[in-house]
Amino acid sequence: METHEDRAPTNVPPNGFYYHYKHTSSGDPYNYMYEVVGTAFHTELENQLVLYRPLYGDRAYLAGADFGARPLTMWNEQVEVNGEVVPRFTHITDDELIQKLEVRRKDIYGA
Repeated sequence: METHEDRAPTNVPPNGFYYHYKHTSSGDPYNYMYEVVGTAFHTELENQLVLYRPLYGDRAYLAGADFGARPLTMWNEQVEVNGEVVPRFTHITDDELIQKLEVRRKDIYGA
């Protein structure tokens, strides 16, 4: 008999800040940057979801929601950009940038 532990994914991204592959260094320095705040399991679709908050723009595409959700498989997939295969999202590990993103998060979300 399958248990919840048997269905638990092993490739869940850690909470933290991420670049989307569309991020560029021009324009808004926070364009296509996100904060992963956790994961969820859609019980009807039996699909693991990544919960995130964007750190740029007016967030209108979230339709008033506090968080966005994306299927884990999509979060972890590779995409082709200009003939090169790259991760859709890349974990940000630079401490100085993380400190700036924590300030940005507080400015946007108050937490």
